Amino acid sequence: MSFLMNTKNRSKKGFSMVELIIVIGTISVMTVLALPLMQNSVPSLRANAAMDQVIRLIRSARHSAISDRRITQVNFIGNNQIQLLQVPPTGGAAVPLDIPSTLEGGAQFLQFAIPDTPMGFNACNQPLCFTSAALPGGGVPVAQFLSDGSFGTNVGVSANGNILIGIPGRTYTARAITILGATGRIRPYHWDGTAWQE
Repeated sequence: MSFLMNTKNRSKKGFSMVELIIVIGTISVMTVLALPLMQNSVPSLRANAAMDQVIRLIRSARHSAISDRRITQVNFIGNNQIQLLQVPPTGGAAVPLDIPSTLEGGAQFLQFAIPDTPMGFNACNQPLCFTSAALPGGGVPVAQFLSDGSFGTNVGVSANGNILIGIPGRTYTARAITILGATGRIRPYHWDGTAWQE
């Protein structure tokens, strides 16, 4: 009976100081070990957000081209902006559908010294490559969706596309968006340090 009373009293006392020190020490060690992983994950999350933004804009351009039955252009401005424009049915200058969108999280159109994506669409060896549409004279990269949803260059010819983005100085943030010319289908990739993963 006295043994049961001792057990009851002991269970009401709580944790000992030694147990608390062990728990706090364990949490501290786990935090120190997780810190480097967290430092790499923030830029990766930013790169993912930028890739999702580019995909969203490209899908919006394709949707506009199909639903409005008009050529919709995707203009790449500088190293970190995209703007959508629509060509009037009578021709002439393209009309902006929105203001230029800046890539999120400090991401840029950027090519790292890593292999091409599995689709092999980077024939230009540039961050923005639309099949053989290496831009003569370094003009502003323009690509477009036709009213049937196919993707092409600014001359209306179906072409595959490759858009590379990342955060400067951080190879593990490399992201790629490939666009199949005939269908306008988008395939996203991320660099895992050794290979592209879809």
